[in-house]
Amino acid sequence: MDFNWGEGNAPNDIVHLGEASLSTDDNIVNTFTPLNFDATTFTPDFGFDLSTDIFTCTADNTIYQFNYGARFVWSDVSSALQVRWLKTSGGVTTVINLQGTVVTSGSLPFQYLYQGTINVTLDDGDTLQFQAVSTVSSGIKCTSALITGSVTFTTMTNSILLNTLRGDLGQWEYLKGFFNMFNLVVLQDKNNPNNLIIEPYNDIFIKNTSGTSLASRSILHDWTDKIDVTEIKLSPLELVKKTIFKYVDDDGDYPRNLYKNTTNKDYGSYSYPSSLNPDLTLLTGEEEILATPFASTVVKPIADYLGEFIVPVIYSSNDDNTEFESFNNKPRILYKVSASPFTLSGSVTYKIPTQNSVSGENAEDYLRFSHTSALPSTIDDSDLNYGEIQLIGTVGDSPVDNLYNTYWSPYYDELYNSDTRYMTLKVNLNAADINQFNFFDQVMIKNRNYRVNKIEYKPNDLSTVEFILIP
Repeated sequence: MDFNWGEGNAPNDIVHLGEASLSTDDNIVNTFTPLNFDATTFTPDFGFDLSTDIFTCTADNTIYQFNYGARFVWSDVSSALQVRWLKTSGGVTTVINLQGTVVTSGSLPFQYLYQGTINVTLDDGDTLQFQAVSTVSSGIKCTSALITGSVTFTTMTNSILLNTLRGDLGQWEYLKGFFNMFNLVVLQDKNNPNNLIIEPYNDIFIKNTSGTSLASRSILHDWTDKIDVTEIKLSPLELVKKTIFKYVDDDGDYPRNLYKNTTNKDYGSYSYPSSLNPDLTLLTGEEEILATPFASTVVKPIADYLGEFIVPVIYSSNDDNTEFESFNNKPRILYKVSASPFTLSGSVTYKIPTQNSVSGENAEDYLRFSHTSALPSTIDDSDLNYGEIQLIGTVGDSPVDNLYNTYWSPYYDELYNSDTRYMTLKVNLNAADINQFNFFDQVMIKNRNYRVNKIEYKPNDLSTVEFILIP
């Protein structure tokens, strides 16, 4: 639905700090065994068990980063020491930071300080241990040890998202955006009153007009003999001079604002200029058809030198346009351009950072999203913008199959015609006529096609019917 998390809700790394210490002598045995820590401030997120001295990871993609040190004292000159970290993942063990064998110089007391750092990424259920081994059991003891550091992980759950802007979006508000984008009409199913039929205006009202018979021309009713010709009232349609089709404004959207300031045009909008029709020059007023709650999305190459790497761009800027960040953006609607990831050519790769419980990696492919159905787009593709606009860089040509041309143009071509009129007549309708009639049906009256706009039905009397004369 959108490509941002909202202001302050980006999936940032969550860091927990803590330590474990050993202050009581711990005799080292002749098999690798975890050091026996006796105190810890590690939170549950570390997964550290003080009874076993083992870290068990609690979530995928958790980063363990530690500084550590341990002091060992020899009581037997024949003893040799090795120290290591051991990672276990999916039953496979990996030795990390193995300390080479340490032996005494031949005299006692002999001490050795083992210290270093470790940075390792674990998944849920993986384990990590700080171990030591002596060739002679109890010939060496650990007198002190300290592990201090952090675990870092990112979690973004459905409950978190529902408490942000997504959770504020109402169901009807969400659906209404589609109605205003695709010019949808809702009809009650006559066979099942609980079922609603939702279709684009064109599919319901725009009929086939070819052929010689009424049926072949999608005319189901001939009411010529039912009208009272003594009382006819004609009136013009109440139309405005200009209609603007657009997405809602997202004032914090830097790419959108930059495009508008540069081209003096809202990205994704279209204006119906009825002034081009010389017969309608007396019209006045203006109205907007808004795709509420959706905002338009600028799509462009991520950088000038990476023409193939085309992405939606949604971010805000500070006053002097030197810093950019996420913001409380309006929801967006885009095509998933391809089912499989798009591979960048020329061995170009990009870095995916570690976040949201997914490990980071270098990648050369990605899923593409755009308001056009293909990238680069051609005039034969589809576009979720209302009108044709100049696209940026290598995005392609602006498709003709956009929201206005495909879903709104037939509606406005009929309304904004000098021959379009309202006609009010008295019509002798019976119950059977009403039962068989649908408002998307066309009616024939004296060799002219009409659409019915309103019926005031009166049983056993003439009904008042408001027709729209179809040009």
